Amino acid sequence: MVRRKLVHTGLLLKIKAQNLPIDSPAIRARLATTREQWAHPMYGRYIDLWEQLIDTGDLDEITRIVLTDDERGEEMRRLSPFTVYLTEEARLLSIRLTSALMGTPADTAG
Repeated sequence: MVRRKLVHTGLLLKIKAQNLPIDSPAIRARLATTREQWAHPMYGRYIDLWEQLIDTGDLDEITRIVLTDDERGEEMRRLSPFTVYLTEEARLLSIRLTSALMGTPADTAG
């Protein structure tokens, strides 16, 4: 949970700082793939919410929902299409930082 929140905080800052598109073919493709892989009604409602938020283009509202410390925020981070902007280097760094903060070994596999 901590790592996903750290990653998404960074991703949202990157999107804002670099003026990256909230809606793009890559984002829509990631949502479609996620919908196929997580084909359960429980996850479908979060994917629907992602589509609604992307349609609005409101990064502040997306940030508010995605970074909230509740079940919805956690599931939105888990199913986030914004990982298309996550480099492997940033993913590994987030694992190492989270491990250091939590005092646990960094498992950088997968």
